[in-house]
Amino acid sequence: MSKNKTIDLPAGLFAQLEAALESSAFHSVDDLVLFILQNYLDQNLSAGKAITPDEEEVVRQRLRNLGYL
Repeated sequence: MSKNKTIDLPAGLFAQLEAALESSAFHSVDDLVLFILQNYLDQNLSAGKAITPDEEEVVRQRLRNLGYL
């Protein structure tokens, strides 16, 4: 049983996300949207909190895996 939920996006926004896939390491709009939302939440929920060296390494590894580093 899936624990996923569905959201509606305006067609224009979805088209922009599809276009962004061409120049990214993401394989689907779902992957891209998940990354954007998680990144947004991580930045806003941890505002003002210092990260540990272990957390920093996890972020660096994620960026390497995505091809950013």
